[in-house]
Amino acid sequence: MNQHDESSSTPGSPPVFTKTAASLDSRRQQWRTIVAAALFLGALIVYVLSRVVPKVPEPLPDLLLALTAAMAIHLLDRIWLYKDTSEALDQLREEIVGNVARETRALIGQLDEHILDSIQKSIKSLEAMARRGLLQVYADRRDAADDIKQDLSFPETKKVRLIGISLNDFVLGSTSQSKLSQAWNTLKEFIEHGISQNRTLDIKVLLIDPTCLGAQLRSKGEERNGVFSGRLKRDVDMAISELRQLEQAKKHPGVALECKLYRLPPILFLCLTDSVCYVQQYYFWSSRDETKSFPIIRFQNVQTAGGVPSLHAELEKHFDWIWEKASVGLAEYKDEAALGVDKGVVQSGIVNVYTVPDDGLKRMLYLLRHAKERVSIQGNSLHSFFNNRPATTPLYQAIRKLLIEDRVAIDLLFLKPDSEQARYRAFREYSLNNQDLTREKYFSSEKIHSESVLYTETTVAKSTLSQLVKEVAAIKGPGWTPKLNAAFYSSAPYCFLLRVDNTVLIEQYHYGKLPDEELSGDRVVLGKEFPLIEYSSSPSDLFDLTNKTPFALLVNHLAFALQEAEPLQFVN
Repeated sequence: MNQHDESSSTPGSPPVFTKTAASLDSRRQQWRTIVAAALFLGALIVYVLSRVVPKVPEPLPDLLLALTAAMAIHLLDRIWLYKDTSEALDQLREEIVGNVARETRALIGQLDEHILDSIQKSIKSLEAMARRGLLQVYADRRDAADDIKQDLSFPETKKVRLIGISLNDFVLGSTSQSKLSQAWNTLKEFIEHGISQNRTLDIKVLLIDPTCLGAQLRSKGEERNGVFSGRLKRDVDMAISELRQLEQAKKHPGVALECKLYRLPPILFLCLTDSVCYVQQYYFWSSRDETKSFPIIRFQNVQTAGGVPSLHAELEKHFDWIWEKASVGLAEYKDEAALGVDKGVVQSGIVNVYTVPDDGLKRMLYLLRHAKERVSIQGNSLHSFFNNRPATTPLYQAIRKLLIEDRVAIDLLFLKPDSEQARYRAFREYSLNNQDLTREKYFSSEKIHSESVLYTETTVAKSTLSQLVKEVAAIKGPGWTPKLNAAFYSSAPYCFLLRVDNTVLIEQYHYGKLPDEELSGDRVVLGKEFPLIEYSSSPSDLFDLTNKTPFALLVNHLAFALQEAEPLQFVN
């Protein structure tokens, strides 16, 4: 402590004044008391003299008396009250300083806990990074370019796995543009001209299929601000051309190059070698702005405790899974016109595909129960809608409710049971359990046909519908006419078709029946094995819309079928 300091304190205790400061303050207080006493005595003496000396001016004694009283009060304050006040102030000061000291110690303790907690969390983070083999984090691909180039060019590298969207910064860049294109040119040199005798290099590249839904989502996302229209497909197509030339130029057995297109939403960018990998997560950004891209993480191929695969190993498996299960070769895409299903599904307005009949039944029930304007059904016997079987009763109840509510127009098309096309289908079903029966014999026997499943179920369905209309007519009263258009059609049974407002469900008809299916029993019918496909009237605009949607074509088909069908009358 400097000898000139006026006070001294220890951490956590209030400050203590020095003896020099205390004695100086005491002397000042004593001097003020002496001066006050002198003024009091002087004023008192002069006042007494003024009362005995004649001709003293009248105001003077009063002034002296007031001064004497004031000094007396001051002396009383100095002698008695000052000491009490001083002691009270000292006590208050000590309490304040003590409280501040205690709060300071508590705050320091809390800060220490926070600092310790932060240190512990940082240690845990570092341990987790070490366990996962995390080496470094880069703001974007440009920041990582030097290290990527170095790792791709490393003489000990035996495998390279690349997955991205177009990989244009690798495949399409020039040597002067980026370190990534320089690294790719090194690989290109190996592919075209070979590698050292004692070394092998296996290169696999995955780009996105520009016609798949994931690519279109990415492309449309980039176009939300009105720029980069069509750029993704152009970049991918140019990269495909470059990679196909490289595949054809590969002539050296030590270097392998394979390229494919994956048909998934873009998940991540991955550049993987034997020892390290670089990973960057993708998302559907609204502009091509690298400042909005996820950082790149560099992982090392580390040996984990307990034989648990490292992230490096898992990411290589991720690449291989997509390579094997969700990708097509460049030649398959370019030369064989293998475009996949995404574009066609979206443009056609396909919104659901049902391969399990019970799922399709649930969907049909929902649509019928929420119909608003029109319901149109075309089938063979329509036995599923008009029968007393418990499993299909809900369809019957849904139609019944529509008739009672009388607000939705209903079209029903049955295959005419004695038409030639009905005979062909009935013969096929009948022959599944009677393989010795020829078509000629079946067609010549009215008895056999009238006993077929199709004929009897159509007859029952028509009768059930007739009874239903009569039941509703009795409820509605005289003069009621149902919004119902029922008819027999005689053309080939193209499909089962259910239209509800702006949705159409369709199951293609066929004569197929697989031999391993159960064919025993009295009721063997065709159908309900083909997928049930649902079309919407409003396809998504992710892809360019076509002028002729399946929904519009099927509605037109229904109109023609109804026009040419034989009407059925149920109400006089």
